[in-house]
Amino acid sequence: MLNNDKQQYWQNHILEWSKSGKSKKSYCSDNGLSYWNFICWNGKLASESSSDQRLIKVPGITSCNKNISGGGIEILTGNQLRICIPEGYDSTTLKRLLCDLGVLS
Repeated sequence: MLNNDKQQYWQNHILEWSKSGKSKKSYCSDNGLSYWNFICWNGKLASESSSDQRLIKVPGITSCNKNISGGGIEILTGNQLRICIPEGYDSTTLKRLLCDLGVLS
């Protein structure tokens, strides 16, 4: 497998895992994947994506404040749910949380 093929392969599995609601270990076991390779690629792809984060408009979010202690951000949704996110957060986890809460589809 070429490097781009490997990267795409693991990106697809990491995306599917994030939608599955399963633990990493369980997802790997169910899909015949090496848990340690999964962890390695998840970390590698997360660090690449964190250096290339893009802003997206999320319907349902009424306020976003970048001036909370610790350098993170605070999101307030239309139903007055407050989400405080520390600096260096994992964007995949945040997206999954917003999907689970029905803020993002």
